[in-house]
Amino acid sequence: MSIKVVLIEDDHDLGAALSEYLELSGFQVHWVASGIEFYALAAETSEFQVAIVDIGLPDQSGLVLAEYIRRNSQAGVIVLTANDSVERSAESYRLGADLFMAKPVDNDVLVAAIASMAERSRQRVLVSAGGDTGDSSRPSNYWRFDERRRQLTAPDGEVISLTRQECRVCALLAAAPQQSVERAEALEVMYGRQDDSAQRALDTLFSRLRRKITNITEQPAPILTDYGIGHSFSEPLEVIQLDCHS
Repeated sequence: MSIKVVLIEDDHDLGAALSEYLELSGFQVHWVASGIEFYALAAETSEFQVAIVDIGLPDQSGLVLAEYIRRNSQAGVIVLTANDSVERSAESYRLGADLFMAKPVDNDVLVAAIASMAERSRQRVLVSAGGDTGDSSRPSNYWRFDERRRQLTAPDGEVISLTRQECRVCALLAAAPQQSVERAEALEVMYGRQDDSAQRALDTLFSRLRRKITNITEQPAPILTDYGIGHSFSEPLEVIQLDCHS
């Protein structure tokens, strides 16, 4: 079955190029250029597995659409932006994005991401319907992070409840999957300063979070310190955001 993709991109040249490439890659693509056009499409059909959303739309922030899609469908959400700051990336994940990609986008990476995300969307639908997920192929080191519930779930299903600060630092790490978040950036995001007090607070936060994960899972925490660089979450991590009002 062909994977259905909705592309929300107001740049005509980029939208046309992406649509053509994705269609040549075997996807069914619905391309719209604004929030209004997307809502009109969503009123007709929600049968798409992946949504690609540009943040800088003419009539509404793409982040609003990302949150809407997350709340109203099982589709995977890829956010595109020319602003690839850590703060914007973290905000995207908080509002419902599964993946944050900076422009210009590598088309091959985008195709691979869509295929992977469509499979996750299928799994979500099966779980919601109480069906067999066929999940035996999922990597054994697969973690989940749910910011709204402030939870980190280990591969074996153990749930780690997070404090507000622990949740914030997990969101920061999730914004750069399996990559180092520079220490200076972490200090600015977490505390807005880089003095000795903030340095000690950050070290204590990471130490406490690692210890909590280890105590609950009885396994080494996947939060690594990359000396001279920063910190990273070393295992595959899915960011999920459930509607707490449902």
